Amino acid sequence: MLHRSRCNSYATTWRRCSVEKFEIYNSKNEKEYKEWTRIVETDFEDELMLKPAYLNLFCRENQEGYCVYLKDNEHAVLYPFLLREIPFAPEFKDIITAYGYGGPFVKGKLELEKISTFWNKTDEWLMKNKVVSEVVKFSLFGTEHCGYPGMIEEAMKNIVRELNMPMEDMWMEFEHKVRKNLKKAQKNDLEFRVDPKGEYLEQFLEIYYSTMERREAGEAYYFEPDFFRNLQKNLPENFCYFHIFMNGRMISTELALMSQSTMYSYLGGTIREYFEYRPNDFLKYQMILWAKEKNLKRFVLGGGYQNEDGIYKYKRSFAPNGEKIFKVGTRILNQEAYEQLCQMKGIDAKHPFVPAYRIEL
Repeated sequence: MLHRSRCNSYATTWRRCSVEKFEIYNSKNEKEYKEWTRIVETDFEDELMLKPAYLNLFCRENQEGYCVYLKDNEHAVLYPFLLREIPFAPEFKDIITAYGYGGPFVKGKLELEKISTFWNKTDEWLMKNKVVSEVVKFSLFGTEHCGYPGMIEEAMKNIVRELNMPMEDMWMEFEHKVRKNLKKAQKNDLEFRVDPKGEYLEQFLEIYYSTMERREAGEAYYFEPDFFRNLQKNLPENFCYFHIFMNGRMISTELALMSQSTMYSYLGGTIREYFEYRPNDFLKYQMILWAKEKNLKRFVLGGGYQNEDGIYKYKRSFAPNGEKIFKVGTRILNQEAYEQLCQMKGIDAKHPFVPAYRIEL
């Protein structure tokens, strides 16, 4: 944990004001799904992690995907989340953003009273649906002016490779070891392949699962094969696989997600016995070249399992000046119910983890 602070609560200064539109959409409602998708594609640069199709990838039993949307002239805010039934007390619910980056995205800069209206109307709906707590994993972009009225924790360092510079300048920004590894990789007859349809999914999964086992990754980083098939089916324009082959064998691979302006490193892996040929560095470099050709603005490489671990330092070597702070927001909306739920689980309600009642003892 790096830093924790309370955001200025615009909601406490609510003044009634007119807004052009305020809606709540359900990701399972066909009509609302289409309108929600249209809004993201037209107003939010087709940011895939805002889409109902993305949210539906993470819906489990007794969960539903929703978004809250406010529009005022040329400005707007959209907040997607999962509404989860609390297993041992199903009359209560909590909300959380999906895996990756989420939170309320803001188009333009809404006036304070409009942001205040957004949060008050959102809270009215949450209270009506007996929502006890909220966890928001904020995007690295587009959430600066959302006026979040809860606690914000600076949770993890992430790396973003900006692409709006000549390749020659970017090359010199890479750490020396990256340039050295790329020169070595280019002598090893490595082949880069772009796979926009997932034609090599089975080979990808084999490498991905073996990499997760080698790293002893937590359960949150494991996804079933159907997850990838549903992603390919329902978000066909928002993903692409990238592979490195050597002597006809796939040895390194990565799934990237993308919006109109951003490519996200998502999941992947490399076969251990091929490390010496530097396929990782070669893959990242070729992905950067591809993204620049597509006129994308940035490549989000993400972070490590912990700050300053080997994975983080490896990613930073491609963008030494590209550090961004990944933030997490939390709120307790019904203190009395929250304390009751914690008591039912035998956990101190003052535990720093929110929601404490979901801690597995």
